[in-house]
Amino acid sequence: MTTHSDELMVTDEIHELTDQISQSSHRTQEVEKLSKRFESEKDELQVTLEEAEAALEQEEAKVERAMADVTAAKDEMERRLAEKDEEFESLRSAVCYLFLYIFAFFFIFGKHKKCIPIPLNVAIVQPLRDNQSADLSVAI
Repeated sequence: MTTHSDELMVTDEIHELTDQISQSSHRTQEVEKLSKRFESEKDELQVTLEEAEAALEQEEAKVERAMADVTAAKDEMERRLAEKDEEFESLRSAVCYLFLYIFAFFFIFGKHKKCIPIPLNVAIVQPLRDNQSADLSVAI
């Protein structure tokens, strides 16, 4: 009977080992499924990351273009403001000289017709203070 009992023990061991192999095979299949799922998720995340990076680059390009546009607009406005400042200064100078000529005319007219001379305005004197020459000759 010892052989029969040995046979039973060997048979039990074979069944246990077969079960273990079956369980190991099942676990291996589960691990392979998880590995494939994780690989698929990794690929999806990689695609999402690349799309996000491309979108970020596009937005950065838009910001750079907008900044360049703002800089160009600022430069244009500064240039136009400088032109207007020059125009204003030229006009102010012309008006000062005009008043100076008018004053000279009335001063000369006042000497000949006994009129009271017009007092000299500070705005008229300003070009003379800046060492600018003024032609005070008036033709009558």
